[in-house]
Amino acid sequence: MQTFSALGLISKHLRPHSSPNSGRRVNFLCWLERLSPARRHAYVDAHCRIFPSLEHPLLAHAAAQTSRLWQLLDQQRGLTLVTGGTAYSRAFVVTALGHSYRRHGGRRRAAAGIDLHLCSSLVPVESLIYADGTADRHLIRQLALKVWPRILTSSADLLLLHGLWSEVPELRKDIIRCTRHKHVILAEKGLFALTDLEERVPTAVHVLTVSGGKGVPAAIRVRCRRLKSMPKGLKTRGLGKKAVQEIGHFSPGPAKGNTLDTTDAPN
Repeated sequence: MQTFSALGLISKHLRPHSSPNSGRRVNFLCWLERLSPARRHAYVDAHCRIFPSLEHPLLAHAAAQTSRLWQLLDQQRGLTLVTGGTAYSRAFVVTALGHSYRRHGGRRRAAAGIDLHLCSSLVPVESLIYADGTADRHLIRQLALKVWPRILTSSADLLLLHGLWSEVPELRKDIIRCTRHKHVILAEKGLFALTDLEERVPTAVHVLTVSGGKGVPAAIRVRCRRLKSMPKGLKTRGLGKKAVQEIGHFSPGPAKGNTLDTTDAPN
């Protein structure tokens, strides 16, 4: 995971530094293994962040839901929208998709992208760039524009973009063009203008609506629906230098029209 501490936006997700005295580590482990299983697990859970994945009980409580999300990760290109729920549940779903993607289907490249809604209680996806979405919006925009060419030219087949659509609207045209070559997952707290996106995106479009699980305490429910199928005979090209020039990133003008309702969707 990359950091940009100079801008004061990125939180570093490093494992706690081990004590240089190996004897202290051994003593700690000896103490830990003498606890009862319940107390040991309670201690570890209290001091470790949650590792989101599609196998986590928060998502795996519904087999049909989990199966659909696994199938979605097999998609090679297109657009998937994640909306609804709470800030935590959206972050959990996005992070779970990022972690599970690398582990699903053999030798896959890690996902690339930007997450502007850092959740300190979740283990981050190491290949993503994280920023504090509560920081100055000008600095966030500056960071996104700085790292955007690197994301466009990355070899990753999956792009995870959390909060970028609303915070940096000048990148929207680039994001839509990326859906022709990659699978782009966009997560936002608001409601997308779905009709507009269906017309502008040339590939498959899916919507993941996040909410609380019914009858399952603290569970996350994800409703998946397909708005648009992959057109037959769609021609795609890799994102080489020439293709990046055709995308034309860093268009300074604001996006035309209001394509996002920034109000929170109901749980």
